[in-house]
Amino acid sequence: MLQGEGADGRPVRLDAFKGKVVALNAWASWCGPCRAESPGLAQIQKELGGQGLQIVGIDGGDSASHPLSFIREHGLNYPTLVDKGGKQALRIPRGTVSQVGLPYTVFLDRTGRIAASVSGALTEEQVKDVVTPLLAAG
Repeated sequence: MLQGEGADGRPVRLDAFKGKVVALNAWASWCGPCRAESPGLAQIQKELGGQGLQIVGIDGGDSASHPLSFIREHGLNYPTLVDKGGKQALRIPRGTVSQVGLPYTVFLDRTGRIAASVSGALTEEQVKDVVTPLLAAG
């Protein structure tokens, strides 16, 4: 189970979102594709959060000060787990997604099972294509 300190200093526990569809998105502030996809993820959280979607970020490569700047700059409206040293990412089952580059996203159904994973940046439409059937299954 992924858990740790959030970018805002509050704890983030993935199991706190059981019963929701979760899009677990790994990013870093220096990553161009991460910067491009982040505003769309915030928009999707705003649109679909009431239907049971929860986006959770994993800051996969920043110092303590950069995550908050990135979050503010891109208007992220979802919790972000600070993954110092990549230890949290190691808890994602091996072979689920390539963690060689950022961003990557792992989608969990309402029971917490891995439903899909994508390496690379996603558009809003691509995220909706994955989460819409998961939300409907609810």
